[in-house]
Amino acid sequence: MHDYSGGVTVPVAFICLIAASCGLILGDDVGVTGGVTQMESFLKKFFPEVLRGVRSAKRDAYCKYDNQVLNAFTSSFYIASTVSSLMASRVTRKVGRQGIMLIGGVLFFVGAIINVAAVHVSMLIIGRILLGFGVTTQAAPLYLAETSPARWRGAFTTAYHVFLCAGTVAADVVNYFTNRIPEWGWRVSLGAAAVPALIIVVGALLVPDTPSSLVLRGKPEEAGASLQRIRGPDADVESEFKDIVFGLHDRLLCRLACAHDRLRRRLPAGDQRSAARGNASLVCAPLVLEEVHHQGCPGC
Repeated sequence: MHDYSGGVTVPVAFICLIAASCGLILGDDVGVTGGVTQMESFLKKFFPEVLRGVRSAKRDAYCKYDNQVLNAFTSSFYIASTVSSLMASRVTRKVGRQGIMLIGGVLFFVGAIINVAAVHVSMLIIGRILLGFGVTTQAAPLYLAETSPARWRGAFTTAYHVFLCAGTVAADVVNYFTNRIPEWGWRVSLGAAAVPALIIVVGALLVPDTPSSLVLRGKPEEAGASLQRIRGPDADVESEFKDIVFGLHDRLLCRLACAHDRLRRRLPAGDQRSAARGNASLVCAPLVLEEVHHQGCPGC
């Protein structure tokens, strides 16, 4: 590992903090979704048949949530995220890491506003789809890896996952209090997603794009200026900038020679199932805890 000039400067810390904040929006949605779908105020407005089934359940309420529209509300976010991931790499190369974070933040903010103002299930699903397209789970870790100092790269990229977990915990706390608000508590939970989205939008306007992204888009002068800004005005960035250019050149050649390489294929089915089980357990956590609390109820 080369020990380039420049360490953890204020610009580096601020830039990485903004990029890591992208984890908040994913963590917030994972936490909010599970809590909102068991709120009586939410079910009463959009899924009254589910609420009636839950209230009439004498043993457990798992089967009472077997509603296709409710499932569509939950899964539309993940379907949109999956679709967006298919084009995310190409779009990220085209508009840059900073640009994709800005676009993602705007989409997530608009989706949250639509969910807050929802008066019909269709509005909820449209908002969820925008949230799914707004998740910047690919660009943010890449941005962190390309801007953080080599010596601290592991710590900075881990910050994204720390913020993801923090977003989930914050969403659970919000759900705990909003669940006590009759009629409109669910709107507060869904609208809370606008806060981290707004942070990302404002932050993305203040940070530069990564040097690697600028070089890939044929802007070497801007790339050099961006690297100098990130590393500090007194840092000697010539050696690091040359390595970035040569590294990208080698990578492009490798991609041309190995276009169908197996390393670029999707995860094995077993890994996909493990990831799906992890998300499912987080989304369903509020319902699980509710059932544990009432497990002593008489059989139906």
